[in-house]
Amino acid sequence: MVGCKPTKRVFTTTLGWVASFILPTLLLLVAFFYSHTRHLPDHVLTLDAIQRIAHDSPLLPGAYEQGSEQPLPHNWAEQPPPHDGALWYRSILVLNVPPNRLWGVYLPTVNMNAAVFLNGELLGDGGHFDDPVARNWNRPLYFSIPNGLLVPGENEIHLWVKADPPRDGYLSRVYLGPDEDLRPVFRQRYFWKVTLVSLITLAMTLMSLFMALLWWLRRQDTVFLWFAVSGLTWATHNLNLLVVNIPVSTLTWEWLRHMTLGWYVIFTIIFVHRFLNETRPRIERALIVIGVMGTLILGLLPKSWFYPLANHVWLSALLAAGAYPVARIIKKRWGLRDIETKLLVTPGALILFFGFHDWLVVNGLWPRLEGYYIHYASPLVIVVFTFILVRRFVSALNESEALNKELEGRVEAARATLESNYQRLRDLEKQQVLASERERLMRDMHDGMGGHLVSALSLAQSGQAEKVLIAEVLQRALDDLRLMIDSLEPVDDDLPTVLGLLRGRLQPRLQCVNLKVNWQVRDVPSIPDFGPQKVLQVMRILQEAITNVIKHAQATVLTVRTGLDADALIGDHVFVEIADDGVGFVNPEHRGRGLDNMRRRAASIDARLDIVPTDRGCRVVIRLPRVATH
Repeated sequence: MVGCKPTKRVFTTTLGWVASFILPTLLLLVAFFYSHTRHLPDHVLTLDAIQRIAHDSPLLPGAYEQGSEQPLPHNWAEQPPPHDGALWYRSILVLNVPPNRLWGVYLPTVNMNAAVFLNGELLGDGGHFDDPVARNWNRPLYFSIPNGLLVPGENEIHLWVKADPPRDGYLSRVYLGPDEDLRPVFRQRYFWKVTLVSLITLAMTLMSLFMALLWWLRRQDTVFLWFAVSGLTWATHNLNLLVVNIPVSTLTWEWLRHMTLGWYVIFTIIFVHRFLNETRPRIERALIVIGVMGTLILGLLPKSWFYPLANHVWLSALLAAGAYPVARIIKKRWGLRDIETKLLVTPGALILFFGFHDWLVVNGLWPRLEGYYIHYASPLVIVVFTFILVRRFVSALNESEALNKELEGRVEAARATLESNYQRLRDLEKQQVLASERERLMRDMHDGMGGHLVSALSLAQSGQAEKVLIAEVLQRALDDLRLMIDSLEPVDDDLPTVLGLLRGRLQPRLQCVNLKVNWQVRDVPSIPDFGPQKVLQVMRILQEAITNVIKHAQATVLTVRTGLDADALIGDHVFVEIADDGVGFVNPEHRGRGLDNMRRRAASIDARLDIVPTDRGCRVVIRLPRVATH
C-alpha cells in the first residue's frame, strides 16, 4: 500500500495539469469554432465547381476560350496553375427570373487578390495586382451586384485571381445571393478575421508598452522587459494579417513575417526563463545566435530557395522550439499547486496547439479555408498575464501592509524599550549627579568648614587660645557653610547674581569696619558650565580677597567691578575685580597660604587669577573663560 502513494500523487498531479490547460484550451476552441461559423440560407447560390481557363492575360477572356472543370475550394499547391501566379475562373449562372433587389458576391477566402466580373462588367477587386500584390489572404471579399446587371437566362461570372508565391494561391467556394443574406455573413467573418485581430494587436501593443513602463520603473524585474519585447514582436508579426498594400516587395515582406515569428519564439523562451527565476545563459546565447544566423541566411536566399526553407525548415524548428517553454514550466512546477504557473501554461498550450495547426496548413496537411489561428491565442495571454500581474500587485500590497503593521509593532516595542532605557538612564544620571554633588559637598565641607571646625576645636582643647580667636575661626566656618548654601542656589550662569548673593552675606561685616562699597557690577555674557562647583570657588576666592582687605589693607573704599576682556591669545573672558584704596603689600607672591589657596581654587575651575599692587591699594582680578574647557 505504501508503494501506491507515489503513483497516486503522480496521477493527481497529471490530472491537475490536464485540468489546468488542456480543458480550457478545448473550451476555447469550441467557443471559437461555434462563434466563427454561421450557416448560409438555403436560397443562397453556392459555386462548388467552376471552370479554370488557360488564359495568361489580365484581360477578360473571350467566350470561345474553353476551360476545365475545377472543384472548389481550389488549392494551387495541389493543382498549380499553368501560368505564373495568376488564373482565370469562369462560371455560367442560369436564372429564370432575375432578382429585383440588391445581390452580392461573397468570397470567404482568396489568396492573394481577386477581381470579379459579371457579364463583362467589373464588380470590384481587392487592390492592385502588380508586385507587390494586394494581400487579401486573411480577409473575405464582398462585391455588390447592382440591380439590372443580372439578366434572365445565362449570366457569365469571371474571377481573376493572382497569388505570390504562385503555390500559395487559393480560392474558396463562391457565394451569390441577396445582399441582406450574404452581407451579415461577410461582416461576421470580417470581424473574426480583421476587426478582432486588430483589437488583439492593439491590446497586445498597449499591454507590452505598459510592461515596458513597469520595467523602466523597476529595472531589476526583467520579466516585464522580456514580456514587452515578446509582445511587441508578436504585434509586429500580426501586421501580416492586417496590411493589404505592403510598402516593400512580397519577398521582403515574407522574410519579415518569418523573422518576427522566429524572434517572438526566442523572446518568449527568455521571458519564461525570467518568469521561472532561471538563469540559462548558454541556451539564450545559442537561441540569439540561431536567430541572427536564420535572419541573415533567409534574407540572402533567392526566391526559389526561400519559400521551401522558410515554410518547412524554419517554421518546423520554431514549432519545436515553441514546445520548450511549455515543457519547461511543467517540469519546473511539476507537483506544485501554483496557480500562476498553471495559468501561464494554458495560453502556452493554446499557442502551441494553434501553432501546430498553422504548421499543418502551411505544409498542406490541413485545409486552408479558415487560415491561421495562432494570433487568436493573444487575448488569453493578455488576460492571464494581467491576472498574474494584478495578483502579484495585490499580494505585494498585502505583504507591504503586513510588513508595515509588523514594523509599527516593532517600532512601538523599540520605542517602549528605548523609553524604558532612557528612563533608567535618567535615573542613573540623577543618581550619578546626586553622588557627585554629595561627594563635592563632602569634599568642600572637609576642605572648608571642616578645617575651620577642627582648628576651632584644637584651640578650645588647648585652653590657651583667646575666645576672640576661637570665635573668628568659628565665624569662618559659618561663612564657608553659607557660601556652600549660596552656591546651590540656581543662578542660570549669571555672574552678577552670584556677586549679589556674596554682597548680601558680607555687607554686615563691611559696615562694622566702616568699609564703603563701590558697586560697579554690570551685566556680562553668560559663562558656560557655571554650576555649583564654579560658583563656590569664585565665592571663596572673592571672600578671601575681601577678608584680606578688611584685615590688612586699612582701606576705606572697596570697589567691585565686572566686565568682558577680549584677548587674541587667551580669548574672551568675563572678569571680576576687587580693588581697595589701602596700603597694599610689597610682595604678593609671599603673603601666606591665603593667596596660594586663591590661586589653587582659580586653577581648579580653569580661571585666571591676577593680584596686582597699585599706587594705593591692590587689585585682585578673576578671569573666567567664556568657552567651555575640558
